[in-house]
Amino acid sequence: IGNNIYYKSFLVPTTLREHEMAHVEQYEKYGIIGFLVMYFIYYLIGRLQGKDHWGAYKDIPFEVEARKEENR
Repeated sequence: IGNNIYYKSFLVPTTLREHEMAHVEQYEKYGIIGFLVMYFIYYLIGRLQGKDHWGAYKDIPFEVEARKEENR
């Protein structure tokens, strides 16, 4: 929500924090509505291409970029 990331536990791996910060930067760039609409469209395209849920999710460009940030 905004620039805040909420976790259920304080024991959060650094990789997850980096991943979620990438998403914060993405929605700052595209706006929250633009980010959500594009995220859904990319997911829907993946599903229409015949991918299962996880395949479509993993191929969303925002997720691909966030995964790269995990290892930065």
